[in-house]
Amino acid sequence: MLTGSFQRLDQISCSDEEDNDTIDLVLEMTAQPEGLQHVVNRYAATNNVLLARSVAFALASAASTGTAASAALLFELIDAVSVDDDSTCINCLTALQRQAINDWPWPDLTHPPSSLLPFVIKCLARHEMVSSTAADYVYQLIHRSLLPGDFDAVQLVRLRSQIERRGLGARLHWREDKMLGAYKFMRVTHGAMRFASVTVSSEPAETSAISLDALEERLRNDWNAPLEYGIRLALLRHEELGGPAASVSLQTLIYTIVDTTPDALTCAAGIATWKALGHLEAEASLQLVDGRWALSFLSGAG
Repeated sequence: MLTGSFQRLDQISCSDEEDNDTIDLVLEMTAQPEGLQHVVNRYAATNNVLLARSVAFALASAASTGTAASAALLFELIDAVSVDDDSTCINCLTALQRQAINDWPWPDLTHPPSSLLPFVIKCLARHEMVSSTAADYVYQLIHRSLLPGDFDAVQLVRLRSQIERRGLGARLHWREDKMLGAYKFMRVTHGAMRFASVTVSSEPAETSAISLDALEERLRNDWNAPLEYGIRLALLRHEELGGPAASVSLQTLIYTIVDTTPDALTCAAGIATWKALGHLEAEASLQLVDGRWALSFLSGAG
């Protein structure tokens, strides 16, 4: 069944600009039984940018429900990829992030493939969009204690220096006099993943306040409002129930460029705040309303 499709892909030239058509064809093929494996086996080492980019996109799509099989195919591509292309790198990094989100960061959960750090370091040296995504992925691994200590020391130093350079290192430590709350929002809605993982701290204050200073500058225009809305929603309900004023500060935000949406940010920030204020996660309610996830807190909470 795939023979005709492979023939069409084989005829695509490196300069072919019909990128969407190529991606659509690859996605159609990978939807077939064992189609993804056949496509990766055939094109992992291709020097055709469009094919490499499309295969990486298909792997990122498959990683939305990450498994050992999809992780193995992802690293088969990472091991073999030869094209010099930002989009291919971003698609691979998105797949890596999604695999980690789904608690299957690599095929063998006890030890990541040796190609992981060299690939990420290569991405860190690329243009801003790629290097930022790579640094976010490393931060995700560090935050979830997935970054192993048995890699080459020089490589680990280079990774950690990049994290520090972007001001993320300080977010890994919190003062003991603050209460922490964390929540990972992950839902697949109409075939699309929505994801955000937020940690906040709360401490007593004369009047309630919100600090989003930990949010990266480049994200503030788009993400300040949904994060603040979620935090404020929890604070207001907390005070309605007689809770004391508190100062809530964003500590960490784990996201992906592709999957993190405003409603995911609001829900994750709101539930993380609710927990940091001493309430139970079970008291939060999530409902899909007009295609967006909405957060509320049960009237009996407190």
